[in-house]
Amino acid sequence: MKISRIGGIVTIALPGAENAVVCGKCGLPFRGNHLFSDRSRKSCPRCGERGPFRKATDTDIAAYVESQRIKPSDYVKAGVALAIVGVVVALIVWGNG
Repeated sequence: MKISRIGGIVTIALPGAENAVVCGKCGLPFRGNHLFSDRSRKSCPRCGERGPFRKATDTDIAAYVESQRIKPSDYVKAGVALAIVGVVVALIVWGNG
């Protein structure tokens, strides 16, 4: 396990991250092999772009982790979805009561 600092981000390299490759189209870092076999991937799991893929660097992995971080707008979206579900449940209960 390797701990590094890139800018203001402290990253911990997970085991197997040294084998990651990056899609040239969408920038997704992923394993070059399928999970349960040793077959090489021929396309990106996210966008379907055909290889060849380049080896992932620490900067690529840190950028991916930062892009997956929860943003304040995600909380707002979850709150709105929860409110809509609550209204639908209330209408169902009120209509059957």
